[in-house]
Formats: sequence, structure tokens, C-alpha cells
Amino acid sequence: MGKITPAQFAKSAITVLIMVGILGVAFGESLYRKANYVTFLTTESFPTMNPLHQDRLISENSFTDEGGIMHRLFVFESEAGSGTTTCRVVVTDKDYHVTSSWNADRSNKLLNVGFMEHTSPPVLEIVRHDSTKRALICEHLCLHMGVLQAYQYRPREAGPVTR
Repeated sequence: MGKITPAQFAKSAITVLIMVGILGVAFGESLYRKANYVTFLTTESFPTMNPLHQDRLISENSFTDEGGIMHRLFVFESEAGSGTTTCRVVVTDKDYHVTSSWNADRSNKLLNVGFMEHTSPPVLEIVRHDSTKRALICEHLCLHMGVLQAYQYRPREAGPVTR
């Protein structure tokens, strides 16, 4: 093997840079979004930076508003101690930058999260049991106005109660 001349080294370096550039253009955007997603989930799953306190991702939805802007919705839940749970709704843009969030401590168990995109504006619905487990509490979060409304649904006392 002979010595590498500066011209050969420059030619090899330019070839490597061109290949990295082509691969960066081909795969860079998807890797950028995946890296943002992983960073966002890591940051939001450990909001107190305590490795023993982790929020669970319950629901993930995305929608496009009337202006054509994409939003992503994430619902996290964690035990808050003394029988309560903390529910956090986090809204991000398409690149996972947080645009708004909503926190609430509840003493009842999260049952389901629904996203009603057919309404205008879209509504996120969080369904829970009440403390007696004889009624459903539905919380509607209007995404455009950030307004939370809670509704309670109770069965008739004479009607059958399914378990």
C-alpha cells in the first residue's frame, strides 16, 4: 500500500460527503420527526425528572384544523397518591412542540379517551367512573378554546346496572 495523496484524500472525503448528503435528504426528515417524537415522549413521560415517577401514555390522536394546521393530542395518566390520579392532556404541533396542556387531579379511574373530530371544533372526551361507580363522568375539552365541560350520567335507580 502506498501513501494517500492529498488529492486522493479530498476525493474520498467529497465522495463520503455526497453520500451523507444524499442519505440525509432521503431519510433525514423521517428521522428528524422520529427523534422529536422520542424526545417529546421521554420529556412528557417523566415530567418531574424523577425516574420513579412515570406518566403512562393513554391516548394519542392527531387532527388537522380548519386552517390546515396539524395538531397532535396526547393523554397521560399517573398515580398521584392517596387514591387520586393525575390526567394530563398535551397538545403539540406536527413537529411535537407543545402548544398547550391541561392538568387535573381526579379521585376516580380513567375508563376511556375519545376524540370527536366530526364536531366543529374538535372535542376530546375523557370518561371516568364516579367515586361510587354508579355513574359516568364525561369531561369534554374543546381544543380551540381550551374549555372543559363535565357531564355526569346516572342510570335510573329502577333500571339494571351492568358491571
